[in-house]
Amino acid sequence: MVYQGSAGRHGRAWGTNNNVKKYQIALLSIAALGALGWLVDTGISTTFEHRLSTQLEDSFNLEVEPAVYIGGFPYLLAAATGDIPMMSSEVLDVDVPGFGMMNSRTELRTIEVTPEQVFSGDYTGADVEIAKRTLRLDGVALGAQLGITDLDITNPKDISPQASPQAQAQLKGTPVGFDQPVVVLVDLRIHNAEITMRPVSIIDSPDMEQAQDPESVRTKIMNSFTWSVDSRDLPLLKQASQVVCGGGSIFISSELRQVQFRPELLSPVGVR
Repeated sequence: MVYQGSAGRHGRAWGTNNNVKKYQIALLSIAALGALGWLVDTGISTTFEHRLSTQLEDSFNLEVEPAVYIGGFPYLLAAATGDIPMMSSEVLDVDVPGFGMMNSRTELRTIEVTPEQVFSGDYTGADVEIAKRTLRLDGVALGAQLGITDLDITNPKDISPQASPQAQAQLKGTPVGFDQPVVVLVDLRIHNAEITMRPVSIIDSPDMEQAQDPESVRTKIMNSFTWSVDSRDLPLLKQASQVVCGGGSIFISSELRQVQFRPELLSPVGVR
């Protein structure tokens, strides 16, 4: 049996503690570098988002600054991968002549970029796989088209926020000349460039039930909830390709494929 003096035991303990401290310092250094990198990366992407937002506001005389988002984290990774997975721009309450207020959202998917474009924030000319613009009409916006001030829109199959969009909508409102609200089911369709909304059934109408001539009241209801619009008159990327109901609103959208980036693509009010 070999005797180990107190100095030897203390020396080994000191060496172990020293190694632990070095390990902790290394971890803290890595964490600090990671945090610094995150701050730098976030700062760069936020700067470019704000620049695009301001450019859109100034170029198209928008009343509010669009909310622009550049996807992908870390942002600077795009310099190595060669693409930004997504960009989006959203504006609430866009005043569309002849239609009133709408909400507009534009999404660009898979933007192929060079390292120079990543570091400069100028993506002009970059190839974009898909550009999609969606207009959202809530009860107020659609009600203004129908002349119904208390219009309510719901998904006819599932009113939960997670419900799948439907090509039908349930509408409830009081048409001009009626004393009580009417509930109808409508079909949403696109024929060529025209968007149509037509009732397929009347779910509830106290006025019709109490009328001496229910058929004439039925005709008034069908006419009151019928609507159509040429989608080429809407601020879409091209004529509409989809119209659905979801989350208490009507969504109208169009897509472009294989286009080149220009800031106007993210504008809520144009580009054809």
